[in-house]
Amino acid sequence: MDEENMGENKAILINNQGNLLSDYLKSNLIPVVEDQDYVAGDGVIPANDVVIDGQDITISYTICYDATYYQYLLTMDDDTVLFINPSWDWEEIVDLNYRMQGISAIQSGVVLFKPTVDGYSIVTDPYGKISYKENTLGQDYEKVYYADVPNGRIDTVFQHIYKIINPMWTVLVVYVLVRLIIVLVKNILEWIHKRKDKNNDNINNDKESFDSV
Repeated sequence: MDEENMGENKAILINNQGNLLSDYLKSNLIPVVEDQDYVAGDGVIPANDVVIDGQDITISYTICYDATYYQYLLTMDDDTVLFINPSWDWEEIVDLNYRMQGISAIQSGVVLFKPTVDGYSIVTDPYGKISYKENTLGQDYEKVYYADVPNGRIDTVFQHIYKIINPMWTVLVVYVLVRLIIVLVKNILEWIHKRKDKNNDNINNDKESFDSV
């Protein structure tokens, strides 16, 4: 499909001086709904160092559906403190989506700020405690919401275990596939060998019958 005719689902980060720090294209597009009409991003989660209330913090961000993939969020910068995930939900998933994204943020040990259209806008600390929650379903898009956002991140056991287990799973899958191929080839060779022996026996039997005549 021609990317020039496709849309973009993009987020940008601007500092308090009005400077563009980074931009990001949604990388995990919703199957059927988006993947045929939008350009997918490069899969790299931005990380920007900013100063908030005199403190240096690192901000990372993705878009909506991206945050349901915990494996993807674990690729964000290890220094990320605040993770922002602007979203657009709908009535049937409002109670599910913020919980899924909240769990992903806990696994990554970051503060989650999820501003949402037609769903729950939430702010959580790195332990998953909700400090702000507002249901914006059916609300005026021009309404302004205010929330206190905690500061600080934690290293989680899940992060370290995943970094060890993930490559091990890859090795395990490759090993299993190789073993399956070896067994398959062995069975095929054995079958060929048996067919050959059977054919030889048939030829010998036919020869003996002919000689007896």
